[in-house]
Amino acid sequence: MGLRVPEVARRVGIRGQERVTKLNKDFAKIENRVPLAIILGDDALCQHKVEVSSQNEPIQDVASRILALIPGYKVDVADDVLTIHPSIMPQAASLLLSSVIPRFAVLEGGIQEQQAYLWMHVRSIFRPSEGSFSSILSSPGAPAMPAIETRNLTVQQTLNRLISRKSGGAWVLLPIVGDLEVAVDHQLLRLTNYADPSSIQERTSCIVPN
Repeated sequence: MGLRVPEVARRVGIRGQERVTKLNKDFAKIENRVPLAIILGDDALCQHKVEVSSQNEPIQDVASRILALIPGYKVDVADDVLTIHPSIMPQAASLLLSSVIPRFAVLEGGIQEQQAYLWMHVRSIFRPSEGSFSSILSSPGAPAMPAIETRNLTVQQTLNRLISRKSGGAWVLLPIVGDLEVAVDHQLLRLTNYADPSSIQERTSCIVPN
């Protein structure tokens, strides 16, 4: 992966209460705007304070140095997306991300709208006998992301496609607590568009929303 931190030194990492969102914002600032995926298995990424300095270094090496200081996490590249995930993937997260969506299509719109449509498809995989509904809200003036249509891709592949367009972005999967068929009642995904600062939430909690 030929992505490097620019010549001007950058400081990237996770600082205390700024949580996972800090990592999101730092990767958005890098000139390459590296697509980033974070799969949370617990709250370790939210609890550790880590900061590193880097200059003209491969992005994957920077992330590896950060995660070397956080037990239980590793980094690799999938679909040209830098992916941070637990060293031992939780079974529920693996099942969700590897599930195949026969057809996913969404019109041009804000990243949060497209996130909501995707989650309706995810929920229908695990609750096929029920209809799906999701509250779809978008920030006024949010930059539009292009329409997209995919067939027979996994949830993870679809997420990677969504954040690899235009200005790039990131996705976060929150920890899955309990039975997956019940957990999908909660919106467990957070998608951000690097071109839309409002989509990079001030705080991405490691706790599943009530």
